[in-house]
Amino acid sequence: MSGLVCWLLVRWQRPLVGSLAALLVSSVPSVSSAVRYELLPGSSVTLACFTCSPPQSQSEPLRGTFEVSSMIGADAPGVVAISSLELRSRRFTITGHGFWQRFGLMRQAMVLEATINGRKVRFTSGRRQRMGGAAEGTPEVSPSSFSIVLSSGPVEGTSHILVIVARAVEQQSSDRDADGVADASDNCPDVANASQEDGDADGVGDACDRCADTAPNAEVGPDGCSLEQRCPCAGPRDGEAWSSFREYGRCVARALRQMQRAGKLTPEEARSRLKRALRSECGRALLVLAQR
Repeated sequence: MSGLVCWLLVRWQRPLVGSLAALLVSSVPSVSSAVRYELLPGSSVTLACFTCSPPQSQSEPLRGTFEVSSMIGADAPGVVAISSLELRSRRFTITGHGFWQRFGLMRQAMVLEATINGRKVRFTSGRRQRMGGAAEGTPEVSPSSFSIVLSSGPVEGTSHILVIVARAVEQQSSDRDADGVADASDNCPDVANASQEDGDADGVGDACDRCADTAPNAEVGPDGCSLEQRCPCAGPRDGEAWSSFREYGRCVARALRQMQRAGKLTPEEARSRLKRALRSECGRALLVLAQR
């Protein structure tokens, strides 16, 4: 997401949806039973810097869950409550609550009172957005899937932008490793790790991280290894070189494909990383001419 696009998005979304913002500071009506949602690939969080020259932005895939409940006695029509919001990316942990309102069949607005790494922010969708992912027809209180974009107001020259692509899941969330953490939020869904410890903060828990010393802010695959760790330029193993440039290229393509399938990279980011790797000298035989 370019810096200019981020700036325009935040400016466009700055006006709050009045009725939803008012609910954040008023007494919350009682709610009914909740429907749980999980984020899908395509969800992301972007940190945009508007005082940088030129403006800069950096996006990270986002995962996590939240709950949606219909409200009893709410003044605003079509409003549901959002609670138990727990979202994570490589660098950010987002928690909070808020409200979501539907207008007719295909329009929506949302406001969230949240914290990002302990810092309080308010996210809003601003003007009514199209109900991305929702099916045409009779409006549902909690549709089976939807997408929406929200942004926080600029603070000290920066803003956060959330892209939420979510679907409703069964009330009983799956927990394959039985560690008490639902798979959608578990940083090691197949290895029990109730503590969710992640020493290198790459989004993969220490219990299943094959590369526990990944460099900060590096994209990693499901095993916790970055592309440079999976496919080192010097060779596949210490003291051993790549047999050919083709072998190196296959390693890179395989690693990027796994990262994309896991939602760690977008298709565009994966293609860009592959092109960059194929332009490098890694895996290429070098002809050394002895000086006479």
